[in-house]
Amino acid sequence: FPVTITVITSLYKGEKYINTFLENITNQTIFNRCQLFIIDANSPQNEYETIKEYMKNYPNIKYIRLDSTIGIYESWNLAITESVSEFLTNANVDDLHRNDALEIKVQCLRDNPKVDVVYSDVYYSFIPNLTFEVVEKGGIRTNLPTANKFNLLNFNSPHNSPMWRRSLHEKIGYFDPTYKSAGDHEFWLRSAFSGVTFMKIKDPVVVYYQNPNGMSTQSDSPGNIEGPETVKRYRSLLEL
Repeated sequence: FPVTITVITSLYKGEKYINTFLENITNQTIFNRCQLFIIDANSPQNEYETIKEYMKNYPNIKYIRLDSTIGIYESWNLAITESVSEFLTNANVDDLHRNDALEIKVQCLRDNPKVDVVYSDVYYSFIPNLTFEVVEKGGIRTNLPTANKFNLLNFNSPHNSPMWRRSLHEKIGYFDPTYKSAGDHEFWLRSAFSGVTFMKIKDPVVVYYQNPNGMSTQSDSPGNIEGPETVKRYRSLLEL
């Protein structure tokens, strides 16, 4: 099969989650049409010992270890420019996907050629390394709106594992690497203000782990400053 989707994973201090993550993502129904692109941003932990075992069975896992620590959006941009697939998605090492999540999102983009970005509602988890099925039984979920330039000013609805067309980068460029936490929110705002169409899948097909040490969830997250500043800048465009 040709590579249809590139799954981008930025890795730093993910040893606690890497085995559960790889077990989950390689069980996707269309994983044979994916390239899993792991960018190791000079993590001090030993994730590679687990990754190399999976690479023996899955030649579509591509691993790059950098000799310096770079930000998440610089990692994503690197994977995007190195990949060739029609569709792109990001997957965090502490999150989970229902086994048909990628297939459903690809089908949505195939069936709706005017849609550039698709995402879903998510289940919340507060305990690491559970299975998707266990979290699903807990039933704590979002009810997100379909993103547009107005409601994106209030909340970053596509924040968890959206899938988008590669052609989007030809239209509006790449993720801004100067951001530490809110670069994806800025990118989706930039998309919306450029006339990009979003679609939401109501069925939660992703688990978002509310990681107390995560970049976007820790109490002193850079996003606490970056987010409001970005929203203010785009809100001002509505007033022009």
